[in-house]
Amino acid sequence: PFAEQICKTQTLKRLNLGIVIEDWPADSQWYALKRKAQSQDLSQWKRLQDGGAAQRAARFIAQIAERCMKTDR
Repeated sequence: PFAEQICKTQTLKRLNLGIVIEDWPADSQWYALKRKAQSQDLSQWKRLQDGGAAQRAARFIAQIAERCMKTDR
């Protein structure tokens, strides 16, 4: 894995927002991992989401596109 992937998994694990394992699970482990994932409290994800990300991304993309259009003329 890349460094940013390792950092993300460590953060998710620390915040109890994901099931993180070091190695690919054996066939016999999949059911338990699925059950553990299904039992997680998904409301904790709200700590990382503010609801405005899509709008901010759209504004940023529009600004870049506008800037590119001005320099192409």
